[in-house]
Amino acid sequence: YLELQSCLALLPVARLLRARLLADEMLWARRYLQLFGEACPTKAIDVASTDPASSSLALLVERGRQEWRRICPRCGARDVIVPVLYGFPSTELAAHHRRRSEE
Repeated sequence: YLELQSCLALLPVARLLRARLLADEMLWARRYLQLFGEACPTKAIDVASTDPASSSLALLVERGRQEWRRICPRCGARDVIVPVLYGFPSTELAAHHRRRSEE
């Protein structure tokens, strides 16, 4: 196990590693492509931009929130997007969707 002295020595390295990961545009753009099957919109934006809202990570997080909350990208309405299912939905899944619609 690490002693307290060792942990204190690792803190600056961990901060640097975290900062490098957060700033890695290529990493987050590839993850965006893996998750959503489309290129990250930052490809059209200057990657050297200092605006944190235009970073690949910020766009990945925002798109994930939209998917999770089922927000329509055009009108912004919540809980209107139905998830795509492959195959026939089970009885439990159909009942779950009806319960969510009644709320």
